[in-house]
Amino acid sequence: MQHTSSVFYLSDYSIRRPISSILQFFSDLKCCLDRIRKGYCEKDLWEIDTWFLNVMPDMLEEFNRCKNSYPQTFLEQYIQKHEKELSVSKEKFFIPDAREFPELYEKFFISIAREFPELYEKIETEAHEAWGSTLLEMADLMRKSWCDGWKLKDGWEYRLQCRKKALEMFQTYFNDLWD
Repeated sequence: MQHTSSVFYLSDYSIRRPISSILQFFSDLKCCLDRIRKGYCEKDLWEIDTWFLNVMPDMLEEFNRCKNSYPQTFLEQYIQKHEKELSVSKEKFFIPDAREFPELYEKFFISIAREFPELYEKIETEAHEAWGSTLLEMADLMRKSWCDGWKLKDGWEYRLQCRKKALEMFQTYFNDLWD
C-alpha cells in the first residue's frame, strides 16, 4: 500500500463514520506532531522502507544543492587521473603517513595548489562535479527502487537491483555525507 508522504489519507475518513473520522483526525495530528519532534511517526514505522526510499532521494538532492565540499577520496582520484599533467610521480603526491597527520596532509594539497594552480582548480572542479553526480545517482537509484520498477515487466528484480546498488553506494559514502 503506497501512500504519499502525508499522514492524512482521505480514504481513512468517512461521513458515515463521524466518530471514527474524528478519532482518525486526532491520530493523524499526533503523527504530524511526532514527525515534527522526532522526524518520523507511527505510520512511518510500519512502512519504514517506503519512508526511507521516499525521504532519502529528496535529502540527497537537497544536500547536493547545498554542498560546499566533496570527500577527499574524490580529490585523490582526480589527482591520480591527472598525474601525468602534474609531471610527478604518484608516490610524491601520496605520502603514506600523511593521513595520520591531517595538518601535513592539508599542507601537502596546498603545495600542489600553489605549484599547479590552473590544473588544481580543474581537478577540484572535476572532483566537486563527480561528488554531485554520485549524490544524484544515489537519489535516482533510490527512486527507481521504489517507483519506476512497477512499470517494467521484470519490475521486482529491477527494483531489487536498484535498491541493492543504491544502498551499497550509500554505505560506501555514508561517512562522507557531511558538509
